[in-house]
Amino acid sequence: MHSHNSHHIRFSLLAPGIILILALFSSCIREEFNPEKLDTSLRFSPGVAAPIGYIRYQMDELLDSANTTQFSIDDDGFMNLVYRELLESGTASDLVKIQNFEYTTGFENPLPIPYDLASIVDTFSFSDTLWIPVTIGIAGDARIDSVIGASLDLTVDFATQFDLNGKVCVESQDLIDPQGKIFSLCREIDDPTSVYNLVDYTLRLTDTPADRSLIEVVYTIKLAASTGIIQPGDEIINFTVGLSEIEYDVIYGYFGQFSLDLPPVNIPMDLYNSIYQGSFYFEGAELRLIFSNSFGIPIEMTINEFGIIARNGQFTTITGGTLPAPGVPTVLGYPGLGEEGLTKVDSFILNTENSNLFTVLETGPSELRLDVDGRINPLGTEYNFVVDSSEYEVLMELFLPLNGYADNLVVRDTIDFVFNDFYDSPPEEIKRLILRLNITNGFPLNVKVQAYFFDENDVLLDSLFQDPQDPASFIPAATDNNNDGRVEPIIVEPIEVKLSPQQIDNIYSSNYMVVYYTLSTPGADQNPPENVQFYMDYFFEIIIGAIAELDVNSTDY
Repeated sequence: MHSHNSHHIRFSLLAPGIILILALFSSCIREEFNPEKLDTSLRFSPGVAAPIGYIRYQMDELLDSANTTQFSIDDDGFMNLVYRELLESGTASDLVKIQNFEYTTGFENPLPIPYDLASIVDTFSFSDTLWIPVTIGIAGDARIDSVIGASLDLTVDFATQFDLNGKVCVESQDLIDPQGKIFSLCREIDDPTSVYNLVDYTLRLTDTPADRSLIEVVYTIKLAASTGIIQPGDEIINFTVGLSEIEYDVIYGYFGQFSLDLPPVNIPMDLYNSIYQGSFYFEGAELRLIFSNSFGIPIEMTINEFGIIARNGQFTTITGGTLPAPGVPTVLGYPGLGEEGLTKVDSFILNTENSNLFTVLETGPSELRLDVDGRINPLGTEYNFVVDSSEYEVLMELFLPLNGYADNLVVRDTIDFVFNDFYDSPPEEIKRLILRLNITNGFPLNVKVQAYFFDENDVLLDSLFQDPQDPASFIPAATDNNNDGRVEPIIVEPIEVKLSPQQIDNIYSSNYMVVYYTLSTPGADQNPPENVQFYMDYFFEIIIGAIAELDVNSTDY
């Protein structure tokens, strides 16, 4: 499409209208031209006739042409437009992960004298306690109390420089198997590293005065008689324990207090792009802001900005309904203890009755803007949980049923028309030139047609109708003739526009035509205005052809 600002014609939108037409006339379906569709019964001899352009706008063919907008269709073919944008989302698998852990320590000869391993009569035992921290890496003050349904790999490894006989035993009261037994194992010291896959365990965590979220592990070394002498301070054995590949069903605790870094979101609304100015109206329009959350964590939301940016760049705040005012914190719904696995939803639904949505849509928005701040655990005293399937979403929907009215809604389309391709001899040889328009209107809209000719430098050359009020430029709306609630297409009598010699001279260098459609719903000027509905099989078709009578010797053609 070309961008043309050289002409001085002003178009205005006097009353609200239907945005669907914007989609139709800015995203038309251009089909291959069928010459049989052009009525060329009027012929001249000598003369030439040729098609110029064919454009068809049909609802079901436009479903795949929308960009950010989606269509929904009722069983009877009635259509709705939906702007749907997922503004923010997160899942437990991405946000809450138990971090891997590995700890290594060594046992030294605790005696002030050398120790002869051969002198051990029965066993020589010593033990120590290891505290393994379990963290989720969300906030510094986070605390885990328990993990249910944990599956993890427990790595136990021993290393020594001596030829030792004996066992190493590991036990934890905080690792409980599905049958309620605590984790306990004993291994020969000379066994290789072992990895134990623990499935569906419960992790019961303990707080110490200095630390949080700890698993207590007691390990005992039982040495039997062997060879070798261990000097005072020498390391007898090196012990390593690790947790990895940790998955969970539910985590309980307190996940800390912190702010969410949520960047502002600007959502383009491209269906409004082809409106030059004015307003429009939808019967039953709704704007929905939906927050869903299955984390057992309270989230406080503060709206900084929520509104639209109009074509002129002006920002209009959206207000009304139960939507919190800008700057006022609101705690969103969340499942509590005993509601694990449930999803709580907060919906703010605005319509033209409970909000300023009518005023907002009148401006013809080009973008919708949402800027919010979020805070986790705003009171700092909540008890939290997260299920492995927990997720949250922030969804925005603008729901526009294609039922409304329009008055003087102006949109446009472009058709290639290189005059030299039609007739490449001097224009003085053209005795008469007629442009013929064959139009079928299957939309419940009155359509006023006008076309302008431009050269390759985008300079306006002339217009099709010299009189802006020419009745030939008016196409009546399709009507419901059988009272079934749907209109039947009107095949308009061919429109013939005879161009003056001056017009022919003016458009001889034309490169393309810009066709303007001024759209109005019948009854839009009533009080209250009369609404119309759109169905998927409605269409509008225009075929433009040129017929010329030549003032030359016919034997040359």
